[in-house]
Amino acid sequence: MSLSAFIRDHHDEIISEFAVFARTLMPPGADMSEAELRDHAEDILNAVVDDMSIAQTGNEQTLK
Repeated sequence: MSLSAFIRDHHDEIISEFAVFARTLMPPGADMSEAELRDHAEDILNAVVDDMSIAQTGNEQTLK
């Protein structure tokens, strides 16, 4: 199974775990709701999966 397929198959679980983990990294007094954290996680995951689906040359992969 490819990483992008794994991410698609486990999308909701990854987002939930991201929100829990992100909360542990927030500085004291920071105030982001669960919905905001989940929204950011979804944006990140979608960008990662979209990027994985684009063919790249070896040089492009190295630059990333």
